Amino acid sequence: MKHKGAIMEYSKERMDDLMRAYDEYISSCDYIRMSEVYKIIVNMPSRRFWVSDIRAALIISAINLAIGAVYGAIEGFYGGAIDLIMERISDILNDVPFIVVTSLFQLHLASKVGVVPSLLFAFVLTGWIGMASKTRMQFYRYKNQEYILAARTLGAKDSRLMFKHIFPNAIGTLITSAVLTIPSVIYSESNMTYLGIVNLDSSNMTSLGTMLSQGTSMLTTYPHIILFPAIYISLLMISFNLFGNGLRDAFNPSLRGTEE
Repeated sequence: MKHKGAIMEYSKERMDDLMRAYDEYISSCDYIRMSEVYKIIVNMPSRRFWVSDIRAALIISAINLAIGAVYGAIEGFYGGAIDLIMERISDILNDVPFIVVTSLFQLHLASKVGVVPSLLFAFVLTGWIGMASKTRMQFYRYKNQEYILAARTLGAKDSRLMFKHIFPNAIGTLITSAVLTIPSVIYSESNMTYLGIVNLDSSNMTSLGTMLSQGTSMLTTYPHIILFPAIYISLLMISFNLFGNGLRDAFNPSLRGTEE
């Protein structure tokens, strides 16, 4: 059975952890047993990679899709004063810079709920606005179609009109938009960790931004340290953009060959 942490990560943080464990062992012993030192190092938990499997970006995109779809559906379907008030709320939230939201959440919320949940809250607070805007436009496009007016005449309720007749026609555009937001989530998270605004050390995690930040200090001596995370994040963003464009072409062939 493989020990936890047997696969070592040769980053500055990992080496600091190893040296700290080594110093603690040396200071507590009259003589050194290398077997004991090796056992301590092997059993140390390695830092988990925060964005390696893109779970965070997928979770954030799914939450933003759910919130934005419901919010935008109400805006677009009812219109009038309801649409006006909800649009002003969206404008106010959208005008707050993301870096300010993230900084405030890390300062006041991270100590209570943790660094990762506070970062997720920062993404969700304003991330759904773009999705709500697209949903709103789709509902304005379909709500006056003849089949919707016929269903309304037959006594269909508003909820049935929204989620049974209009929403299925808009789902293709919404899914495509959700996929295309994944690269921006990864990029924003990397920026925050690179600048040091989000510190994942307390959660025993690292990220692409952290790796890039640590690599810049050793750029002249070990340039390959910064090369691999830079290539990885570039490939991630290109892949999801191509995937999103492919979904868009599949749902709406008339847009094939165009860029959003």
